[in-house]
Amino acid sequence: QGLLCDFAWVQAINRPARMPDMTILFDLPTDVAAHRRGQRGQATERFEVDAFQRQVAEQYGRLGEWLPNVVSVDATQSIEAVTSACLTHLERLM
Repeated sequence: QGLLCDFAWVQAINRPARMPDMTILFDLPTDVAAHRRGQRGQATERFEVDAFQRQVAEQYGRLGEWLPNVVSVDATQSIEAVTSACLTHLERLM
C-alpha cells in the first residue's frame, strides 16, 4: 500500500516524528531473498512476490535522501557477519 503513496506526502506526515539516530538498511538482492524464502518451505505470502520486493527495495534505497545517518549492510553475508557489521555501525553512536 505504501508504494502507492506520494513520497512527499510520506515525508510530510513523518516530519513531526523524532528522527532516528541511525537507520540500518539490509541490502539483499531480490533473487537472494527469493532463494532464502524458498528454503524455508512455507507458502509465499502476498508481499513476497519478486516484483513487489524489487519495488520495496527501490523505495528503501531512497531513505538516504531524507533520513540522516542511513547505513547499508550487505545482507548476503552470514548472520554472524551481518550482526558484526550492525554492531560496528551502532558502536559509532555510543
